[in-house]
Amino acid sequence: MQIDLDHVRRNDSGDYSDAGLDEAMDEGIMLGIAQAWWQHAQDRVTVAFTPSVRAAQQLAAAANEIAGSAVAAEVDGGTPTEERRSILQRLKSGGLKLLANCGVLTEGFDAPNITCVLVARPTKSESLYTQMVGRGLRLWPGKADCLVLDVTGISAEHSLCVLPALFGLPPADMDGRSVTEHAQALAQEARQHGLRLAAVEAQVDLLRRRRHWAWTEVQQGRVYSVGLGRDQRGQDVMVVVRGLAPVAAEGPWVAEVRRYAGRRLAECEELHRGEGDTAAEDAFGAAETWLAQQPAAQRLASTSAGWRTEADGVPATPAQLEALRRWRIPVPEGCTKVQASGLLDQAISAARLRGA
Repeated sequence: MQIDLDHVRRNDSGDYSDAGLDEAMDEGIMLGIAQAWWQHAQDRVTVAFTPSVRAAQQLAAAANEIAGSAVAAEVDGGTPTEERRSILQRLKSGGLKLLANCGVLTEGFDAPNITCVLVARPTKSESLYTQMVGRGLRLWPGKADCLVLDVTGISAEHSLCVLPALFGLPPADMDGRSVTEHAQALAQEARQHGLRLAAVEAQVDLLRRRRHWAWTEVQQGRVYSVGLGRDQRGQDVMVVVRGLAPVAAEGPWVAEVRRYAGRRLAECEELHRGEGDTAAEDAFGAAETWLAQQPAAQRLASTSAGWRTEADGVPATPAQLEALRRWRIPVPEGCTKVQASGLLDQAISAARLRGA
């Protein structure tokens, strides 16, 4: 089955509105989705994404009714922490076959035994789509594949990064070999030419997978920001992800959109606030989902934005160098336009956050 999305209301960013999706997905549709899951994936550990809490609850209830036993459960932002942990543990142990959720498992959730992703949450955001499907792409002993059961048709609109690309390997040259086999072949070829591939160990930071957006680490391991320039009202817009505890990894994390009029904080919109083992990832996920819906973010804050490509390797301008000196920031040797922009973003963000 596939949901008809032609008449679903849109929000200002052009994506489907949550209210519109909730109206479109009634109890009968959720029953049909549960039947499709039972037909195609009842033997797989499945995570399902829905547009509303009501839809997630209906899907879990319908699946349990069809199965005749408690094979499914639901979690959402209002699920108590201990109950949520218990449900997730049942999923990871195989005690649950289907976990329906609304907005809480797109980032920071790790259950590598998932072998099916049920997409019942339509979106125009490729970032959100990738986050949903990515929940099923972890390796697991005996796991041969992951079934994406898309009842919305959005898979035809989005693309996913294929596995070889994640390892820096050209997909066109794979010749039917696995990633491991192809990587070993490259290493052998390098040795034949007198080259050696170095094994490097390094501490991994919170930005290791966040390559699409130009995040600035304002305070190490604790505060991160992305600047979007000025909006139509002349206010400077920043997206901030920050830990609230002295040691952020052990406490709550929040994602927010901040707007400044000069040096004064004019508005602060909270996108997410949460605790637990996945608090930081959840906050980044909420921030990046919001960024993906902003046209200005694609132009200014994307790491592939045109201005960054054009400025790659270009020396910093006199105006940038003067600004760095004014902010008392040491100028690196051979400083480029992109480097200077990052250093200034870091200093300005830190100053604004101190003053707010």
